[in-house]
Amino acid sequence: MGCTRMKKIRVNPTTRRFHSQSFFMSYAIIQTGGKQYKVSEGDTITVESIAERPNETVQFDNVLLCVMEDGKVLVGLPTVKHTAVIGKVVNHIHGQKIRVAVFHAKVRHRKVRGHRQRLTAVRIEKIVTTASNPAPSGAGSNTAAAKDAVRKPVRAKSKQKKAMVAK
Repeated sequence: MGCTRMKKIRVNPTTRRFHSQSFFMSYAIIQTGGKQYKVSEGDTITVESIAERPNETVQFDNVLLCVMEDGKVLVGLPTVKHTAVIGKVVNHIHGQKIRVAVFHAKVRHRKVRGHRQRLTAVRIEKIVTTASNPAPSGAGSNTAAAKDAVRKPVRAKSKQKKAMVAK
């Protein structure tokens, strides 16, 4: 897949030593068509067919994870609020043809069919966070929501069931 943290390497001419300067590349993980895609600005992805026409704008609201350029990580429970990925439909294409063969033994039943999935190529233009000050994954309301999601529900009816069984 590749590394999300990239390094720029420079050579100091006087000492001939390497100096590295690291920076973060922003990306997001989105969900569409029942599949998840890792996208960054400028990428072109192939997703299942979308109703929009070529050169129309598409907005993906199901953002599962978002990593900003400054290193902030936004983790969704299940999706990141106030975050969207905006792209433009490039064109509609067909996938590779697959053959589906059905065979029943001893009854002379053979059937072969073909299938080509309809796909849409989308170019990612930008990752937008509409919240004025988004909280990183380790602080704020996301942490409280994560604790609530992990807690198991309390069983209040267990005493009532035991009393009914004892009667």
